[in-house]
Amino acid sequence: MSNSDEVSFRQGSDGSNRIVLGKLMRTQGLDGGIRFLPYYGDFDQFTKLNFDECVFYWTAPSTQKNDASLKTIPLKVVSCHPHQQFIILQFANYDDIDSVRSLTNGELSIDTAQMWPPEEGEYREYELIGMKVVDSDSGHLFGTVAGLEDGMAHSYLRVAPAEDGKKSFVIPFVGAMVLSISRDSREVLVSLPDGLTDL
Repeated sequence: MSNSDEVSFRQGSDGSNRIVLGKLMRTQGLDGGIRFLPYYGDFDQFTKLNFDECVFYWTAPSTQKNDASLKTIPLKVVSCHPHQQFIILQFANYDDIDSVRSLTNGELSIDTAQMWPPEEGEYREYELIGMKVVDSDSGHLFGTVAGLEDGMAHSYLRVAPAEDGKKSFVIPFVGAMVLSISRDSREVLVSLPDGLTDL
C-alpha cells in the first residue's frame, strides 16, 4: 500500500518549495549548540542530508513574523548528535551561546530538492499536490490533488474537482481506493465507490 507523510512546506523567495523540518528550541552548552525538535523524520534520516551542500533556512517564530526587520537566514550545519527527543545542532559562524540564542524558537526548512530520498512507497504532500486523479477503469479525470488531511485511521487526499460547480471531496488514502501513484506522469489512479465524489 502506498503511504504518505504529511509535512509543512513554504515557498522560498526564489519560488522553490521548502519543507519545514522542525523547530529550534533552547541552547545546549556554551559552544553554540542548540536543541532542534523535528516535526518530520528522525536522527537517522536527518543524517542522510548532505550537510556539505544542504542549506537550512531559519524563519522567525510565528509571534514575530510581522516584524519586517526579521528575514530568512541561511545556515550551514557543521555537526549534529541525538539527545533525547532532540537533535543537537551546531551551525557555522555560531560559535557561542550568545550568538546562537538569537535562533531559538525559529523554524528550520530546506529546499525539497535537498531532502533525503523517500522510502519505497512513501509519498510526500508536496509531491502529490497538483497530480491528476484519474479513474483506473474509465480514464475519467476527477480533478487534481489539493492536499492531504489527517484522519483517525489514515490520511485523506483532498481533490479539487475538474468540473466547474463541483465541490472538493476527499479520498481515503488506502490501497482499495488509491491503486497507484506515478511521479513520472504526475497521476494518481483510483477506484472509487459510487457517490464518494458527491459527499
